[in-house]
Order: sequence, then structure tokens, then C-alpha cells
Amino acid sequence: MKEDAGVRRYEIFDLAIDPPRDGLHPVRVADSPHGQASELVQLPVVDDALRARLVDIETAVMTPRYDHGTQAIRQASVVQRLGAQLFDALFQGSVGRAYAGSQAVVRERGHGLRVQLRIRDESLLELPWECLYDSDDGDFLALRVETSIVRYPEVLGGPRPFEVDGVLRVLGVMVEVDEDAGSGARGERLLMAQALEDLDGSVDVEWLDNPTWRQLRDRVLAGEWHILHYVGHARPGFITLDDDGGSEPGELSASDLAALLGERPSLRLAVINACEGARGDGGDVLANTARAIAKADVSAVVSMQYKILDSAALEFSRAFYRSVASRQSVDEAVVRARQAIHGAVEFTLQWMVPVLHMRSANGTLFAAHADPDTREGLATDGRLLFRNESWGQALEVFGELVELEPDNPVWRCWQGLVKAELGMAEEARRDLTDAVPHLSGLIDANQDDVALVALRGLVNAALGQCAAALADLDAAVHASVAGAIEFLARGRCHAATGSTNQAIADYTRVLGLNPACAAALDARARVYAHADRLRDAVEDLDRAVELRPDQVDYRLERADTNADLGEYMLASQDLAIAIEAHPDATDLYLKRGQLSYRAAYHGQTRDYGPAIEDYGRVVQKTPGNAHAWYLRGRAHWQMAEETGSLEHAALAADDLTEATRRDDTKGRYHFYLGQSLARLGRRRQARQSYLRAVALGYEDARSRLGLWDRLTSRRGA
Repeated sequence: MKEDAGVRRYEIFDLAIDPPRDGLHPVRVADSPHGQASELVQLPVVDDALRARLVDIETAVMTPRYDHGTQAIRQASVVQRLGAQLFDALFQGSVGRAYAGSQAVVRERGHGLRVQLRIRDESLLELPWECLYDSDDGDFLALRVETSIVRYPEVLGGPRPFEVDGVLRVLGVMVEVDEDAGSGARGERLLMAQALEDLDGSVDVEWLDNPTWRQLRDRVLAGEWHILHYVGHARPGFITLDDDGGSEPGELSASDLAALLGERPSLRLAVINACEGARGDGGDVLANTARAIAKADVSAVVSMQYKILDSAALEFSRAFYRSVASRQSVDEAVVRARQAIHGAVEFTLQWMVPVLHMRSANGTLFAAHADPDTREGLATDGRLLFRNESWGQALEVFGELVELEPDNPVWRCWQGLVKAELGMAEEARRDLTDAVPHLSGLIDANQDDVALVALRGLVNAALGQCAAALADLDAAVHASVAGAIEFLARGRCHAATGSTNQAIADYTRVLGLNPACAAALDARARVYAHADRLRDAVEDLDRAVELRPDQVDYRLERADTNADLGEYMLASQDLAIAIEAHPDATDLYLKRGQLSYRAAYHGQTRDYGPAIEDYGRVVQKTPGNAHAWYLRGRAHWQMAEETGSLEHAALAADDLTEATRRDDTKGRYHFYLGQSLARLGRRRQARQSYLRAVALGYEDARSRLGLWDRLTSRRGA
């Protein structure tokens, strides 16, 4: 079937809600037609009082129709008040300006706006975000065809649209829990057939009635399905199946269903048409059916956050599948379905029940070929992944774009930029060096396209061409097209050219746009450390580690900075986590050993044992490492000095003898060997070690040798 001429293109308004800090939620716009923004906002606390309001909302949603009197107004106002409260809290300050500006931009372009919610505070997942209400315009966002409300899983970057040149195949699963439910399920099945009758056979539905777990698994794996449509019953985290008289499980967990659907690459959409399929249990994400499925490489999941009435379910299926069959985006299909429910029964609030979780960049789940919209959707997804520092997934997306259009320098530039962030320096330099002349040619042919100039600035910054990069990035800033990644690149160039204050200003601007940008925190910390603002550096690194606890480099930088501050034990803690990630990295053991030694030497602990243990690991892994033998020997000697232990003195002598055997050119090795031998009373050998240290220019040994000779002379007299 050809694409409907009325298909709407949505532009992304990516809105992330982070966990609260000091009672305020960081809310940031990572991407939008009007740029980036961030605010600290006061969102409702999900306490007993709010949960009581949520019960009232569920009661209102479950009422199929109202009288035309005060009851209708009262019940509708319950939802409207919460929706207005959520809207006003989210869209305030710079975030509100970005939203209003984005709406103006997409209206001028004839597009829609996709409000993409990424909710990272689990306590907020149970709120009905689909009821967002704009008091100024006097309507619910979810009922506007020009505004789409999507819940976006934290697993960014869904699979590209699946190429379907022929029929969309739907596997319908109907489970009759009881007689009433069975009647509703059969009714929905009949209406789906009626709705699809005039679609030229472009959608084919095959029903599986009351399957057991084994039957469902076998059928899913046996065919190339594009959509799974479940009609039945669900509770948080589970859907109901037939238990075959008790011989099989009567429920299937969301994680098991997600794993099953993830085995079919063609399956891009799941519709869970049952009560409470979208709701978590006390904020438990793993118990949330739709979110779990969306993380299993399924591009989109439509589910129900409250019980859906039969009349609403039938209207939903009719409108939704007509839109999907017309190749409309899945979020537009959901909006059309909500409008159908809203219009079918006067005053109904059942339109709030469907919830869309989507990973697709542009809502297009199926395509006959990789058309321009598909490519642009992938590019949008890739840029968003880049901004959110999801480098691995971004590399995959831009790799696909390079395969689709190998001669397009824009995709090659983005691919190279991602490789640079991943530390693939040689490949990144090759890709960027090859692509930048072609990108400049595009700029010459499209002189008004400042976005291309900004991209060239990013490329030159990655190549270390700071003067050229700054010229392009300054132009992007002056044209108001620069976002967080452009300011980050400009900050790196300023730092590289010694412009410390400008670098700090740029990094601070990045964090104003995106407070969760760990790369900017790390970069600013480096500049602070270079300027001897070590406490400021540690503060930034603390936040970077909090955001990216798996990023070992941030921990190593914090360890170095804490060590410069004399906080050796704190530094050792970061080294311990780094060692867990890289257990074979001998340099990390060596570094932690040095920190443990300093902590003991400066009185933060009196135990040299951890240092001796770490140096021992290095000696074991690299027995030819003379410096490791020396460090362990010196730690044993220091222990002998402080405790009077001859055992540690003997161990020190053994290690330092081995160090001098492997490297005879280090005066300090011979000096501490002499110290250890002297403590053991081996005077002649000690003197020989001091003499060798003096010969190698180790001045501390000269005074020690003079003292030693005087003491020996007196004893002889």
C-alpha cells in the first residue's frame, strides 16, 4: 500500500526527567527544533495524597459516559487539574521557552512535535503523563494530532524500519479469562476484521486462541510477524495465558515475553490490549510490561495504563490499524486512535488509557525501502544518541547511514566523530580527514546552511585543527544554532590553545544546556586541575562519576586529583573500582600501591600491607619489572623502620637485591638496599651499596656513607 498523503512528520522534543537533587528534578531538553534547555523544577511528590488523587483519576477514566451536568465537569476536572500541574511544572523557564519556540517552528514547517519523555525517576513512572494539559490553549496535548506524547525507554536507538514490500502480518493472541472478557475479546476481533476489510489485503491477521506458553512460543518463532496484538488480561509485569489445566504456567512475565519477541527481527510493534499493561508496581521498572518489551529490540509498544472498556477498545483497534496500514507513524496512529475514543462517547476519558513506548527515531516501523524519511529518522536518532553519550549505539546508527549513502560526507563525519569519542583515534582521523573536503564542498554549495558549518567545526576540533574549528564554531554560536556538543568542542579548542577562562565558560554553557553531560564535567575538571583549582575539579568529577559510574577514566582522573590534594585513601577507592573493571592492568595495581604507601607514610593509615600486596601482584605478573621490585622492597623497608621488624628488613633486602640485579643504574635502588642491609647488621655489604649509590649520583647516599664510615670508625676504635 502506498503511503498516505496525509502522513505527518514529527520533529523531536526530547525531554529527560532526572532523579531529584535536594527536592528538585533536573529537567532538560536534549534535542528540539528550538535548541537545548534545562531547568530544576518542583514535580509532584508521589505520596499517599497524590496516590489518592490517582485513584480518583482511575475512577473517572473507568466511567464510560457522563451526564451533561456537574458530575461530568467534576470528573473531567480531576484529570485536567493534574494534567495542568504536570504541564506547568515541566514547561517552565527555558524549557517552556524551548517548547513554545519548537511549536512555532514546526507549525511554520507544517510538521508535528513529538514530546519524547525519558523518565529516569522511577517514582514518576506511575503518573499518567498522557493527561498533560495546556491551560493557555485549553486542551490536552495527547488529543492534538500535531503533538505526540511518547514514553521513550532509556535504551536509546531502536532498530531501523523493517523493509516490508508486501503484507503486514499480525499475530493476534486472544485469551478469554471469563465469559464477559471473552465476549469483549471476540468483539474486538470482529471489529479488527471489519476495519481491515477495505485495506486491499495489506494487513493480514492470524489469530491464536487461548494459547499456552509453549503454543505462543512455537507460533511466534514459526513465522515472520510484524505486529503482535494481545487481547486478554494483564497485571503489572504479566500477561495471562491458558494453563492447559494446570500443566503450564497461566501467566507469562514481561521479561520472558520481551525475550521471545526479541528473537523475531521482523517484529517491530506489540499491542498489549489489556488492563494495566502499561503500569508499573510501585515504580518497579522491571514489572512494567511495556517498558520491558520495548527494551527487547521492539521498536514500539502500545499498552493500557488502566482497564480499557470494550467500547473504547473497539474504537482504538479500528482507528489504530487503519492508520498503521496507511503507513502513518505509530505515534500518529495512537493520536488518531485516542481521538476516535474521545469522539465515540461524549465526555469519555478512556482516550487516556493507551500509552506508547517507542524507540524508533521517527515513528516509522515499516518501510518498502530506505526512503529519505527513513534516513532522516536514523540521522535524528544518531544525533540524539551522540548528545546522550551513547557512543556504541550512535556508531551503529551512523554506520547504517554510511552503508545507505556511502558518498554522503555528513554521515561519514558523524561516524568519525563517534569513533573519536570511543578512542578509535586512527580510524576517526582517517574518516574525518577523508570526509572534510567533501563537507566543505557541500558548504560552498549551501552557504546558508549553518548546521553544516557547525558540523565542520566539530570535525576540525576532533582533528586538532583548533583555529579552523573555532572560526566555524563561533559562526554557529553567532547564528544561534550551537548546542551543547558545539560548545563542548569549542571549549576543548580553547583549552588546547591555553584560553582557560574561555574554556571554562564554554563547558559551563554546556552544563547549562545539559547538566547531565559527563563529558563536559570531565573536561571542565581537567581545566580546573590545570589551574590548581583542585577542589572544583573533584566536585565536577564527583558528578561525572555519579552520571557515568562505569566510566573508568573519570575515576582515574578523580584518583589523580585526590592524590594531588593528599586524599590518598579516597584516591585508592577509585583505583579499586578501576581494577575490578581491568583486573589484568598491572599499571593500576602499581598506582594503587603507591597511593596506599603514601597513605601509610603520611599517617592516614599505619599499614603498608596493601601497598606490599599490590606491588607483589605486579612482580608476579611482570617479574622483569625492576621498579616494582624496588617499590615493594622500599615498602618492606619502611615497615621495618617503623616497627623494628627484622623480617621486613630481610624481605626488603631480597626485593632490593632483585631490583639492582635487573637494573644496576638506579642509585636509589642501591641506597635502600644499603639501608636494609644496615638494619640487618650486614655492614660491609651495606657500605658497598652506599658506594654504588654515590657513584650513580644519588646524593642522599653520600651523607649516609659518611655517617656510616664515622660510626664504623668509632666502633673499630
